[in-house]
This record gives sequence, structure tokens and C-alpha cells, in this order.
Amino acid sequence: MANIAQPRPADIRRPWWPLPLLLFSLLLGGTNVALSERAPVILVFDVVMLALVCVLSVEMVFGQYWPDLTDTTFLSIAVVCLLAHMMSSFANPNDIFKSLVSTKVFAFGILVYVLAFLPGYERKILSTLVLFGGVTGLMLLYGFVSGWSAVFEGEDTARALKNLVELPMGQHNYIAAILVFLFPIGAGQAKRERGARRWIAGVACAFMLLGLFIAMSRGAFLALIASAVLSLPLMLRAGLKFKHIAIVVVVLAAVLLLLPDEMVSANTVLLMERINQPDFDRFDIYRLAWNAFLENPLLGVGPGQIVNLTAALSIDSIRLTAHNFVLNSLSELGLVGAIPYFALVGLVVVRTYRLAARTLTAVPLGLWVGLLATMLANIVDVPFAGQHYLALFCTIAALVKLLSRDFQGEAITPQAEAKGTV
Repeated sequence: MANIAQPRPADIRRPWWPLPLLLFSLLLGGTNVALSERAPVILVFDVVMLALVCVLSVEMVFGQYWPDLTDTTFLSIAVVCLLAHMMSSFANPNDIFKSLVSTKVFAFGILVYVLAFLPGYERKILSTLVLFGGVTGLMLLYGFVSGWSAVFEGEDTARALKNLVELPMGQHNYIAAILVFLFPIGAGQAKRERGARRWIAGVACAFMLLGLFIAMSRGAFLALIASAVLSLPLMLRAGLKFKHIAIVVVVLAAVLLLLPDEMVSANTVLLMERINQPDFDRFDIYRLAWNAFLENPLLGVGPGQIVNLTAALSIDSIRLTAHNFVLNSLSELGLVGAIPYFALVGLVVVRTYRLAARTLTAVPLGLWVGLLATMLANIVDVPFAGQHYLALFCTIAALVKLLSRDFQGEAITPQAEAKGTV
């Protein structure tokens, strides 16, 4: 009879290919499938994930595969959070279908973490993330060149272009939150690598930066700048010099020169518009989410269901999240679900900071700056609600833990950096 107990270490096979297959399937989006009165989007990622689970489960039965589940802290909190999602879903049956979809997003995120936890493959995980960001930026550039730029012929081009920016993954602000996360990581890899690998990482970073300008997300730009400023003490300890700042300025100047004047003008117009006309309507959403939490303090209104309440605030019944990760989690999951969710995210933040502070090398610093930037972006938006973002977050969480475990308690010297994965 087949034994599903964990095989001996020498027999364990943990394949590398499922992770890049999963992550790049996110770029393909999905399609609407009619189910009763609903038409949910089934992502290509969902199909790939289910297929991989089936294949790897069969291999587990025959003792050919076993995931590395040694990060019990992360996985234990994640399981508690998943159970809280399920409890909140069944406690709020009014739109349980939407809640189950949101629960699926979180569950698949945990599975990505398990599949990404591959000791010895840290460098490949890093390269996959950077290439994913570069391809995303390239897709935005292609969309701009092939069609979106036509709006420059009309009036109010800044707003018109911003509304056009969309990929199979999602719209402009959501894509920008992903690029803000990955761009500093790519910069760290470009600093660390040599030869062709450095050029590949550099080109990927250039595409990501172009993509950020095309997405025109003011919040993402401000979050990235704020993250860099807040991380200056770490970067100075790591040996930040004037030449590094000069390189950044030169790269930014080169990107600006590549962009049409209309694009630069559109970004400037949108930024000044937000400064001169703050979005006070967002505070109405904040109040609604807070009141929803006060009315349902334990289990919330149900995962994914806050959009049903915010639709009432919109003339066009547009379904919006709470535009704040903390309020969104409290209102949807209540204290039972939000506390473990905050603990899970906090665990990754603390691990990333400690890794960056201990090693003071390029990749960990890039991981920290990117994570801090995306956490700041979550103050005014909730990209965590998306499958793409959560999958990338869990992949980076696994990478951070792997790097932390590899160099636990050690100060990383330049010689160790050259040999190792940091």
C-alpha cells in the first residue's frame, strides 16, 4: 500500500517548474464563466493551480514529492486565517458566493507559499519575480504604443489615458501596486549580479519603471518615494554613496526621455490635480467600512462583501473595496479574521526588515524597500484582495524566509554575498 508519510530526505523531489508556471499564468488573466446568476472570472492561474495540486498530490501518494512545511509559524497563522475566512463566509450567507471566491484567493495564496518554499532555489525565485515585473511593464508599454496613446489627440488626455490602462491582470492602480513591490527587488538584483544577469535585471527594471509611468498611479509613486526615504538609514549603513544616487537619477532621466512629452505631462497633471483637489469622498468609504466593523465586530460582513456596501455610495453602483487594508480586513473579517491576517502580514514585514538590517546587502534591501512601499500603498487601496498580488506577496514571503534561514544569525560579508543567494 502506498505510504503518504514524508519520504526520507534523499527521496524528496521538489520540482522548480511549478512556481514560474503559476506566476506567469497570472499574466494571462481569465474568462467569465456563467454559474446560475453569476459570471465569476476563472483565471488561467486557477486552472493551473488545480492541475498542479492534482499532479503533486499523486506524487505525494507514491512518495515522490513532499512539500517543505518547516515554516510552521507562517503556515499555522495562515491556516487560522483561512479558517476565519470560512467562518465569516458561512456567518454571512447573503452573498456567500463572493465570500467563497475571496476565500479561494487566500487559500491559493497559501498554496503558492508552499510551492515557492524551495531551499536552494532562492536565486531562481528572485529571477522569476524580476522577470515577471519586467514582462508586466513590457505589456503596459505595448498597450500604450499599440493603442492607448491615441487619446493624446483628444481633450482631457490625462484622465482618458488613465482609464484606458488595463491588462488581463487588472487596472492601473492594481498593476502599479505590483510594480512598486517588484521594482526595488529588481534594482537589488541588478546591483548584486554581474555580466548578462545584471543587464537582464536592469532591462526588467527599466520596463517596470516605464510601466509605472504608464499606469500613472500617484499613490504608487508617492509610496515608492516615501519607502526609499524611510529606508535611507539602512541604505546609508549598507554603503549608499553619491554614485548610486547619480545612477538612479541617470536611469530616471533616461526613462523620462523615452516617454512622450504628453505622457510626462499627463502624470504631472494628475499629480497636481490630486494635490489641488483631494479625494474627500474616500473618507465616506472609510466611515462606511468602520461602521460595518462596529456592527459586526467578531466576524465582519463576510470576505469580499464590503463592495456590496460601498456600491450604495456610488451613483453608478461601482463596487469598491474599503481603500484601506486595515479597514477592509476589519469590516470583512471582523476581529476573528483580521487579527491573524494582520499577524501574518506583520510576520513577513518583521522578517524582511530583520533580514535587510542584518545583511545590509542589495537584494534584502530591495525586498524591504519594495515591501514597505506596497504596505504604504495599502493605506489607500487594497491590492491584497487580488489573486495576483497575494500570490506574489506569498512568493516573496517564502523567499524572505529562505534567505533568513540560510543566514540566520550571520552578518553577510561581500564575499558571502558573491557566493550565496543574498
